[in-house]
Amino acid sequence: MQRWLTLPGYRRFIADDDDDVFLYRVLIHQLPREFHGLSHTEQAAALAERPELTGKQPWDAFLAAVVEHIARLHGHPAPAWVDEPERFLDRPWVAARTRLAARDSVLYAPAAFTRHATIPDPRDLDARGGERHEWLPPPDSRTLEAPALRRAFDGLSRQLAEHDIKAHIYVVGGAAMILSHRCLRATGDVDVLEVDRRDEVLQAAGEVAREQGLPRDWLNDAMRTAPWPDTRPVVVYDSPHLSVTGASAEQLLAMKVRAGRPGARDDIQILIRRLGISTLQHVEAIHNAVFPRDHIPETNMEVIMDCLDCARGE
Repeated sequence: MQRWLTLPGYRRFIADDDDDVFLYRVLIHQLPREFHGLSHTEQAAALAERPELTGKQPWDAFLAAVVEHIARLHGHPAPAWVDEPERFLDRPWVAARTRLAARDSVLYAPAAFTRHATIPDPRDLDARGGERHEWLPPPDSRTLEAPALRRAFDGLSRQLAEHDIKAHIYVVGGAAMILSHRCLRATGDVDVLEVDRRDEVLQAAGEVAREQGLPRDWLNDAMRTAPWPDTRPVVVYDSPHLSVTGASAEQLLAMKVRAGRPGARDDIQILIRRLGISTLQHVEAIHNAVFPRDHIPETNMEVIMDCLDCARGE
C-alpha cells in the first residue's frame, strides 16, 4: 500500500503545531494530494479512520471540511464523523486576508467548506492558484519554473519603475531552492519573509499576475519570519527598482527540518549534499543557529536521518 500520513496523522499535526500557516497548507494542499494517490479501496479505508478531536478550532472543523470535500470529489460518501457537532463553527472562519479574496472565498468555496463554516481562499483549492476546485491541476498549469520566476520579477520591476519605487524582497521556500540553489523544479508561488514597501509591492505583483496569467497571490507574504536573520542571502535578481535575495542553504535547511512538512525530503537531501553535511550534530548546529530557542521536533528526525544516510551512501 502506498504510504500516506493517515487522517489521525493529520490530526496529530493539528494537536502538536501552533503554526497556522503550516497547518493551513498541510490540510489544503498536502492531504488532498496524498489522498489522490491512493486507490479507491485505500481511499475508502482511509476515510473510515476517525481522527479524534483536538479541541483546536478552526482546525477540527477545517479537517472535516477538507475530508468531506475530497471524499465527494473522488466518489465516496462523506464519513459519518465529519457530521459531529464539534466539527462545525458557529461563526465563519475565512482564510483570505484581503477583502476581494474574502469575497471570492464566500462566492466560490465548495459546499463542504461552507457547511462547516471554514472558508479557504478559493485560489488555494489547487496548489497552483486555480479556481476550478480541482486538487490536481494539469501538468502545464501555472507553475513557476526558473524562467517564469525571472519573467515575473522583470514584470514586477517594470511595475515598480513606473511608480518610481525601489524595493527589496527576501524569498524562501521553493523559489529560493530554484533561484538560489538551481534546483530543477517548479513552485506554485514565491514565499517571501521580507518585503520593502509591502503594500506597493503587492499591488504591483497583482498587476504582474494579470499581465502574465499568474495566480493573484503568486507573491506570498504569509510566511513567518525566522528568529535569526540570514547572514548569507544570495542575490537572485537585481535591477534599479527591484532587488531579490534568496535564503542561504543553511537558512533553508533550518526551516525545512524544523517544519517537517510532507514532501520536504528531497529539498533536505539536496541541501545536506550542498553543505557537505554527514552528521545529525551538524544539522542540529545549523538549525540552532537559526532557531536558538527551539529544538528540531522528534517527529522530524526519521526523515533527517534517512537523508543523511542517503548522502553518506553517495
